[in-house]
Amino acid sequence: MQKYDVKKRLITHTAINPVLGSASSRQLYSQRVIENGQTFRAIIEVPVDLAGAVERLISSQFTARIGTGRSRGQGWVDVKQESFSLPSWGTARERFEGFKRKVLVVTLLSDAIFHDKYLRDCTAPDISFLKSMDVEPDDWESRPSLAYASSRMVFGFDGIPLQLPRVPRLAVTAGSVFLFKAKNGREPAISDGDGIGWIGDNNREGFGQAMLWHPFHLDPEKEVGFMYSGLRLALRQRAAFLNAKEHILKRARVFYKMAFTPKNLTPSQMAAVGDLLQSSHSIKEAQDKVTGFLNKQIEKLRLKEKRSGKPGSWLTPLRNEIDEMPLGEVLKDWIRDQKYLEGCPWADDIHSLSAMRRFWNYVYGQYCYEKTLGKGMPLEEVDPS
Repeated sequence: MQKYDVKKRLITHTAINPVLGSASSRQLYSQRVIENGQTFRAIIEVPVDLAGAVERLISSQFTARIGTGRSRGQGWVDVKQESFSLPSWGTARERFEGFKRKVLVVTLLSDAIFHDKYLRDCTAPDISFLKSMDVEPDDWESRPSLAYASSRMVFGFDGIPLQLPRVPRLAVTAGSVFLFKAKNGREPAISDGDGIGWIGDNNREGFGQAMLWHPFHLDPEKEVGFMYSGLRLALRQRAAFLNAKEHILKRARVFYKMAFTPKNLTPSQMAAVGDLLQSSHSIKEAQDKVTGFLNKQIEKLRLKEKRSGKPGSWLTPLRNEIDEMPLGEVLKDWIRDQKYLEGCPWADDIHSLSAMRRFWNYVYGQYCYEKTLGKGMPLEEVDPS
C-alpha cells in the first residue's frame, strides 16, 4: 500500500473595499487551496428509497462550485458518473463461513448514531439494531463482547424553513468494529443476502451503513488493494495531465503567436470564450458553444468590415497566412479538432474538457501579460510554422 498526497498551493489576496472598489489597506490574506487538475473518485452508498433520486442527479455530467472563495473563481469542479466493477464479496453466509469462530462481526462503513432505551446517545449498538440486516436477535448476545471503535461529536442545522441548530449528537466513526458472540453456543441462522445495510439513526443523512463479516478481517491486503485501485487510476490520469500541461502550453504559445495582440481583441471577447468553457458540462457542449459564439461574432464583424474596410477582432488575418484565414475561424478549428493536443502522447489519458480549459487559460494569460506590460510573455520562443 502506498500513500499519496493531495497537491496544494498557497495563494495570497487582498480584501476589496466595497466603497472604493480597490484593495483595502492592511488586509492581506493567505489561503491554502487544492491544486486544479486533480481527480477524486468516490462510491456513493445510499438507502434504497433514495437511489433513484441520486441516480437522476448524477446521470449527466455537470459543473458545480464547492468550498470557499467561490466568488473569486475558486471551487469549480466537474462531476460525472463513471461505471466500474465493484468487488464481489459474496453473500453474508459465505463470509461467515470464512471465520473460524461463531461470531457476528459488524463493521461500520460510515459514521453511525446509536441510542439506548432511554434515548441517550451511546457508543455501541445492541443486537436489536441489526434486525434490519436480517440478523436474528435470539441467536446472539445482546451486547458486543469485543469492540474496536472511536467516536466524535456531529453538529448541523435543520433545513428550510427553520434552519435552526441541531442538538449535537455522538457518532461512532466509520471503520469501527463490533463483535457479538453466539448465544449459548447455538448455531445461528445466517441470511443469504449480501449482509450490507443501514443501522442506527439518521440513515437518510448517510449515517449507519454497516457490513456483516467484512472480508477485510480475513484478507486485509486484498481489500485494501481494491480500495486503492480507483485512487491509482485517478493518479495515473493526473500524471498524464501534468505531463500534458507543458505540451498544451507550447501549443497555446503557437496559437497565440498566429495573430493575437491586445489591440485587435478586447478583454470581454477573451473572457466570453473562457466563460463558455467553464459553464460547459462536456467537450461536445463546449465545442458547440464556442462555435456558435464565434459564428455570431464573425457575422457581425463582417458587416462592420464592409462599413469600415478594416477587419478586426475575430476577423484579424493570421500572420504569414496565404489564404488569410481569420483568427475566429482558426480558433473554431482548434476547438473542434482539439489541435492543442496535437502530437501529445498523453492525449488519450486526460480529461478533454479540462485540457481545453487549460489551453484557453494559457492563451488568455499571454494576452493579459502583453496587455498589462506592453510586451510578450518571456516564454520559450515557438515557431508557429
